[in-house]
Amino acid sequence: MRETFGGTAPLWHAARYGHVDTVRDLLATHAVDVNVTAIHTRTPLLWPAAYGFLEVVKLLLDHGAQ
Repeated sequence: MRETFGGTAPLWHAARYGHVDTVRDLLATHAVDVNVTAIHTRTPLLWPAAYGFLEVVKLLLDHGAQ
């Protein structure tokens, strides 16, 4: 799933804003790239780590995020 939402992949957007349920639902589809990049090659893991969205960080790491 690489369609964009405002220029970013849905997973990237959901992770950035700490939307745990959306991240979980997207990951459950097995159709998303957990390492998709947006805005200066940043992955979905960057923002939740920076903002302390630890549940999102754990979900991403459990699904192979780097």
